Amino acid sequence: MGSDLVVVGSSDGDVIALDAATGKVRWRVLVNGEILSSPAIGPRAVVVRTADGKAARPGLADGRNSGSRNRAVPRLSLRGVARPTIAGDLAICGFDNGKVMAVSSIDGTVAWETPVAPPRGRTELERLVDIDTAVRVSDQDIFVVGYQGKVAMLALDTGQVWWSHDASSYRSLGIDADNIYMASADGEIAALTARTGAEVWHQKGLLHRGISAPAVSDDAVVVADFEGYVHWLDQINRCDRRARLHRKIPHQQCAGGRGQYPRRHQ
Repeated sequence: MGSDLVVVGSSDGDVIALDAATGKVRWRVLVNGEILSSPAIGPRAVVVRTADGKAARPGLADGRNSGSRNRAVPRLSLRGVARPTIAGDLAICGFDNGKVMAVSSIDGTVAWETPVAPPRGRTELERLVDIDTAVRVSDQDIFVVGYQGKVAMLALDTGQVWWSHDASSYRSLGIDADNIYMASADGEIAALTARTGAEVWHQKGLLHRGISAPAVSDDAVVVADFEGYVHWLDQINRCDRRARLHRKIPHQQCAGGRGQYPRRHQ
């Protein structure tokens, strides 16, 4: 949602812009690709990621195609794509090949493209390095994490990697003024310093509970699990307090905590 529009994408490749006040359809276009994440609204265009490695740019005013950027998709990848993040005139997004790309949301030119986690290993499963969550932007820094890859900080203007550490996650990062918070693929939660990526603490008490992406609230880091529990972790000593909701939380309703499984591309 942005400006006076609400923009949604469908698994059939439809991008639909609705008037935020009335719900009336302003325009509808087909981008010829399965859309698995929310569109992002830039200054002049909507930026949409598709499952076949495309970043399409329908015009904000009328949906007219403003060009697209395509990146090769590995034969095997996780089911899901990263939502583009708008930072000024840039649309920044991770891809299934472990790279992050910044594109001008105005004219579509590539500002930079950075490999965060090159594929490693012999088998297709070992070489999965998908970046399937939206990057987080803080001032002039970008924070990103990938599956079987790296958690890293990049420069917003150039894409230069300031630091990176081995990590594996398909959930969005939490962030505050000092730290970033990461939920690993198996459910371990870690706090890292934003400046260097050094570990502050980690919590293994929620392993294999299908937890959501961490959200930062006041002095706590909050995650939900597959049984409907919401856990508050103290930002300093990682102590766990939890409350039970009246119903279970489907993965797709947790903040970034959708289930992931590999898919093969033809």
